[in-house]
Amino acid sequence: MTNNFLSLLRVVLLGSNRSGKSSVGNLILGTEAFNAARSTAMCKKGQGDVCRRKITLVDSPGWGREFQLCDTAEIAKHEQQHSVSLYGYINETIIL
Repeated sequence: MTNNFLSLLRVVLLGSNRSGKSSVGNLILGTEAFNAARSTAMCKKGQGDVCRRKITLVDSPGWGREFQLCDTAEIAKHEQQHSVSLYGYINETIIL
């Protein structure tokens, strides 16, 4: 792996509705990249530099709280695949 690859981090934020994905994304980036006051309707990308690393965060729409915990893995897998189709390779996934 090259240093350039290691310096790039792409993360998708997943979770149920109102779980704080946009707020966590803003906290990580240190800016108001995502509108935390509204529900996210479509995936949105935010970028910034954190500890000398370029970070791309993808804020994804949440799923309804009516889903059981046992459904989370399948829903998260689907949303992560959707994010990859929009923005390319994802290094990490954060589930809130």
